[in-house]
Amino acid sequence: MLIPRGLAPQHCVQLELGDDSRLHYRGEGNTALVVAVSDVSDVIAEQTVIRLFKQTPDTPCERSANRIARQIQFVESVVARALSPAFHCPPRLAILSEDQIRAIDRLVRDKRPRFRLAKGIVTCGDTYALLLEDYCWFPTSLRRRGFATEGPVVCVEIKPKQGFLPKPEVLTDELKVKARVCRYCLKQFRKLSKRSIARRSQYCPLDLFSGCPNRTQTALRALADDPQNNFRVFRDGRHVFGDDTNSALPSVLRDFCGQSEADVLPALCRLLANALALRVDVNRKRAPMRAPAEECALHPHRCACNGGGEHALAVGSVLEAVLWAQRLDCVDSKLASEMLRTMSEKENNNFSHFSCPPNAKELVREDVPHESELESLQRKVYQFLVSLTAKDCSVMIAMQRLCAEEDVSRVPECHLLSDFGNKYLVSIRVTDLDEREPKKIERTLLKDRRMIRAYNSAQSLL
Repeated sequence: MLIPRGLAPQHCVQLELGDDSRLHYRGEGNTALVVAVSDVSDVIAEQTVIRLFKQTPDTPCERSANRIARQIQFVESVVARALSPAFHCPPRLAILSEDQIRAIDRLVRDKRPRFRLAKGIVTCGDTYALLLEDYCWFPTSLRRRGFATEGPVVCVEIKPKQGFLPKPEVLTDELKVKARVCRYCLKQFRKLSKRSIARRSQYCPLDLFSGCPNRTQTALRALADDPQNNFRVFRDGRHVFGDDTNSALPSVLRDFCGQSEADVLPALCRLLANALALRVDVNRKRAPMRAPAEECALHPHRCACNGGGEHALAVGSVLEAVLWAQRLDCVDSKLASEMLRTMSEKENNNFSHFSCPPNAKELVREDVPHESELESLQRKVYQFLVSLTAKDCSVMIAMQRLCAEEDVSRVPECHLLSDFGNKYLVSIRVTDLDEREPKKIERTLLKDRRMIRAYNSAQSLL
């Protein structure tokens, strides 16, 4: 077994998948494809997923292996500080044979969306993948506690996207609109111009991250009404609701959280809002993040709560952790691109990849004392890349109803939800924590410009 440089043997697993019936296509994004594996061996947890990075046929295998090795190191050394170890399980490297890859390819071939087929899984001897716990289920440590539960395990995957407006002073003139209209809403105009959607979503991340219970539930209802690949529901590990399913949410979840089908969506949104505000990392030591009453110009959902609309995201909640990591970008895409170009000229290096610089290890927005100009550039560019990871992550919320006879005092508060007398066991994790390469900065700037052009074009027609 060839182990990529920088990884210890305990990071690596030679997988024995057994029969194909144990494999289930879970989904994919732009960079990776995910297959769930059921109870494959004693070497790994009962419920796991294999995350295979997609590539074009001309990508060298060595580059793929090194990328996964860097990804494991990134999660262990950077994500643990930027988010919290409470929200993710350290990944391991899985090594699969050509025959195993062919079996996976046969399984997923007719299930993949057509627009994702430009990249795929390339076989070249042993293939490397990430091995992760399956966050659609409860972690093994929680299952072993033996809590009395009933009904299906329901997991909701949410891609929250960027939850704040950048300050005008960090934006160049061509990007100033981003201080008024959130990036998600700007992207809706780009999608409309490409005809990839028929109408704009009513979801706005600023509502989700507002800390206001009413605005949070407004955001969740909008996601359920128009998922756009940012809201998916799994029932006992199987995808039952989202863009590429024909199921109606009330019919698939009535036995989980509703007395009638009309009850399902309001009850689900209440549960999810409570889960997003739940203090999961009880050891997190940060000052409370006061959620500014920010509103996207396109979604003026003013807070009607008592207290003048001021809310704080609970320290240790998943929304607080994700937003903190997103806000590491003390510069915007245009300035980050210029900084990267300056670094390249100073060091005669095209920076296809660079590791976390020493002065960025604490991941702070403020200037670091005694750093040189080059060190400052490296830190700000690296933190911009980390923020991009947080802006495209997924939150996985797994829930199951607790039996009436279960003594809920045994259940840790970070794993307990309540809704109108019903009690639920919950596990909250964050996934899609891919390290961003420096070339992503220029692509982000290009996308910003395209979105703003589409928005300005639409506004000119009003």
